[in-house]
Amino acid sequence: MRALLRRIVFLCIISMVVMPNAMSATEMEAQGSAAIKDGATGMAREQAIKDAMRQAATQAKSSIESTTLTSANMLLVESISVNAAASVEDVKVLEEWIDDGVFYVRIRATIPTKGTRTPSPAAHYRKKIAVLQFDIQHRADVVDLPGIEQEWPRELLRRLENSGNFLGIDGSNYLVSKTSPGFKFDDPEGYAYLAEKLDAQVLISGVIRSMKLKDGFFFDQREVDIELFIHDGISGARISNHRFQEEIELLSWTSNATTIFNNESKMVSRFQKKISEVIDRHVEVVKTNLEKIPFSARIVGINGSEVIFNAGGASLVEVGDVLMTYRLSADALRYSNQSFFLGRRETPVATISVEQVQPLFAVGKLEIGKADLFPGDIIRFGR
Repeated sequence: MRALLRRIVFLCIISMVVMPNAMSATEMEAQGSAAIKDGATGMAREQAIKDAMRQAATQAKSSIESTTLTSANMLLVESISVNAAASVEDVKVLEEWIDDGVFYVRIRATIPTKGTRTPSPAAHYRKKIAVLQFDIQHRADVVDLPGIEQEWPRELLRRLENSGNFLGIDGSNYLVSKTSPGFKFDDPEGYAYLAEKLDAQVLISGVIRSMKLKDGFFFDQREVDIELFIHDGISGARISNHRFQEEIELLSWTSNATTIFNNESKMVSRFQKKISEVIDRHVEVVKTNLEKIPFSARIVGINGSEVIFNAGGASLVEVGDVLMTYRLSADALRYSNQSFFLGRRETPVATISVEQVQPLFAVGKLEIGKADLFPGDIIRFGR
């Protein structure tokens, strides 16, 4: 009897261990399709298989986000993105056929279900982000740090790109300053102009408020006081600003170093490590602030019902994506005696379905044939 009980307990334990693994994946069947263009059946087959994989993953678990508005001509304008939270493995094509210029496939695939999580749809696309030269309030503070006004934003840009969330644009030759001539600090119209010039959705600028050296009892110290500004490129409006202050002991810092971002050096000073930590905090702040900002791009060409816009495969735009188009008003919105630029009114026009994707641009087809859109108008997804 005891032997039988031990056997039952053993089998129960084995089932508890094995069953979750057995249930960690499931098989799905799904159908996909793609239009055959210019006789390219091979490309259509590949797109149809990808579509079927997306359908299989969506059936397993998905996150769906949409934006619905009414355009000026009372058309219901809807932008939809379906982001599968599951991966697709062991894909087998069960059947494929062509009907009326469309390539169809039916597949069977394995969908791992263990550990799947729903991603944020608003973070799907990679936004174009440009960094500007940092303003220096007290030049005497940085005489031993030549070029820090450009090195700092470039290092920030490098880390933002390495995060995989953004496409980086080096705009560190452009300075927005409180005191220097040129682009005026906190002028939305200036930021909007720079964003269009740099082809960026978001601008990041900064002010080095202090890098002052201080005498200490045992070790000298350096005050690090940096303010970071994030601006929307379409309106030029400030999204957020953040101030970072740090007192750093200069245990092994020497004033004759040529750079504080010497990533190849084996002898990294405490000062360099602390600065690196501050920039990592910059990166996290930018990622958090921009995670829910809608993805947008600019229309660069119109050809009948075709719309060409300046975001493509590098921004993770895919064939079949449905995005919304907006017409920008010709007149700028201003307040405070018409002196302060707010931006331009946006009117939803129609949706486009992406039909062709290149690395840096994509071509979409308008859902209503032809719409009143012009180069410089906006393509957008997300609230």
